[in-house]
Amino acid sequence: MLCPAPEKKILRRMNYISDQKGILRRFMREDGWKSHVDQAGSFINDVLEKNSFRHIVVLGSGWLLDFPIETALQHVEKITLVDVYFPPPVLKKAKSLANVECIAADITGGFIRSVYSQVRTSKQNFFIPGDVLPPRIMPEKDKLVISLNILNQLDILLVDYIRLHGRYDEGSVLNFRKMIQESHINMIREHSFILMTDYREILINSQGNVIEEKELVFTDFPHGDTTNEWEWQFDSHRLYNPHADTTMKVKAVFSKSL
Repeated sequence: MLCPAPEKKILRRMNYISDQKGILRRFMREDGWKSHVDQAGSFINDVLEKNSFRHIVVLGSGWLLDFPIETALQHVEKITLVDVYFPPPVLKKAKSLANVECIAADITGGFIRSVYSQVRTSKQNFFIPGDVLPPRIMPEKDKLVISLNILNQLDILLVDYIRLHGRYDEGSVLNFRKMIQESHINMIREHSFILMTDYREILINSQGNVIEEKELVFTDFPHGDTTNEWEWQFDSHRLYNPHADTTMKVKAVFSKSL
């Protein structure tokens, strides 16, 4: 079972809600986001047209920018949207569509609450909490699980919070990031799945030269029946990185369970 989402107070203090709002603002500001949304939707539509599923579970549904929900409903009987917090417009949209449900959950398995508690109460260096169980989705035939541009996001706000408020060493933080991402991949591999995620951040200066590349995924990608990759301009106004434009590399993998 998925872990219930923490109360709104924790999400607000750890910037989950403000970060979600920031995604929509950047989408509206950046022309480059449309190509990414189109590529994501095309990949999902292609999978649905070539395969038969009864139920789709979308992990990290967000604002539904990169999930073509109306088209998907033409292929399946039921869609379950999962996110740690749902923007009110998304809840309203889901209620207007037949056979769509929303589940507020922490798909890290409970690390949001555990990290929040540890950072606020412990005077020691950060350690990986041992009271968190690996997340799981209930088994079901003819189910497609979509990890929607969330793999590299699972650890970011947690690590930001640890670095801002706690004591830590980079080795422990890296192991923590790797463990969360591996656990997520192991969860979706129990089903037919689409894994779509940014995996590399590229900084480009005013002369068009790459000045830095940063890996965002710290574990191996699963093999798939269908794969695709593309680049998209994430931030051209230098609000994310003040000294460079930011481009992301994306990988999408589809694997059908036997």
